[in-house]
Amino acid sequence: LTDRTFVTLQGQAQPGDGVAAFPTGGLNSSLSTISRSVRDLTVVGTSLAPATAQPSQANVAMLKLDLTATKGDVSVNSFTVDQAGLAQLGTDFTAMSVYLDDGDGAFDPTQDTLLVSRGSYSTGSSVTFALTSFVVQPGTGRALYLTVDIGSATQMTPGRTVKLQLAAATSFNVGQDQVLGAFPIASGTTTLADDAPEVETGGTLVYNTRVVAKFNEQVTGAATLSN
Repeated sequence: LTDRTFVTLQGQAQPGDGVAAFPTGGLNSSLSTISRSVRDLTVVGTSLAPATAQPSQANVAMLKLDLTATKGDVSVNSFTVDQAGLAQLGTDFTAMSVYLDDGDGAFDPTQDTLLVSRGSYSTGSSVTFALTSFVVQPGTGRALYLTVDIGSATQMTPGRTVKLQLAAATSFNVGQDQVLGAFPIASGTTTLADDAPEVETGGTLVYNTRVVAKFNEQVTGAATLSN
């Protein structure tokens, strides 16, 4: 209240009634901060990483992230994934991507929604994925899949490994809310395989995990294959 004009007297006025002079600057209350309660985002990871991956193999599923919220809606602005293996993004594998599950709980790149894909590191060996209007609501969990595209035979180095990891709760940017989970959350380790054919014990010739010929005795020397 800045002055006495903001005050109205009601009832029968008596002689001498009135409003005394206001202090300089008026009457002021103290300030109160209005804030909402902190909401929780729980993250559970499940490794989908295969033991090996072949050259030029696309959409290799590495890690599933199940997200649930409590106490209110939680907006996920971004999250950072570390590549903890020896493979290099840009050569050994050419892309790291994030897909949104369509609700069936199984990864299918033809049915799930591609949210974002990156072909280079943000810093060091980490990739930060920025999400747009990605909200997790209480009672309605959402699932994300992290995938990689393997480089061609001339790009990748056989024997190198891919392992994706979210190091800590701070890997997620959820504003003033908090992230819960058993961190670090990591995939298994996938080894980049050579594209060359191999002969298994017993005389079975395998190429890219597909049996193409069988022999009654061990093969020595070269074999010519045709489709």
